[in-house]
Amino acid sequence: MRDISSLKLALSFTTATVVLLISGCSPSAPAETAQSEPAAAPSATQAVTPSTTPMATATPEASYETDAYGVRFWNSESDRSAVTYEEGALGMNVADQQLYVEEKFLISQCMREKGIHYRFRLPWQLHPEDKSEANEHFGEAELLALYGEPALTGPYDWTQHGCMGFAEHEMGQDATT
Repeated sequence: MRDISSLKLALSFTTATVVLLISGCSPSAPAETAQSEPAAAPSATQAVTPSTTPMATATPEASYETDAYGVRFWNSESDRSAVTYEEGALGMNVADQQLYVEEKFLISQCMREKGIHYRFRLPWQLHPEDKSEANEHFGEAELLALYGEPALTGPYDWTQHGCMGFAEHEMGQDATT
């Protein structure tokens, strides 16, 4: 009876080995052998078939500063092509949004030339509960560079209106010719 049980076990192991070999898998060594012998190195003649699926390469995400709500800050060095426009957001059509963005980039460039880091957010992306300003840290000197010191009397002179006046002038939105 014991011989029949041993024979069934041996036959079962042999059948499993044949099935594994036919399916392309190699049978694993018995537990005692696997623990006591080091694993054999793969054969150098074994062919490896490359995958036909292209491997995705990771592209580093651009890093940029965000506010407490995760809304992006933009500045003169930001990639303008990354700006997204939303037709009708805040009652603005895309053309108005593009003008807003252009003006803000001009202001940011002007401020950078004065050595001041100016940043802005897109109003159509702001969180509804956010009441903060993008440049809350500005002191008197920064505000003077941004808004200038316009004369209280006389005709409009964009040169007295700081970087805001410069941007309006560059975009043809001032009253001068």
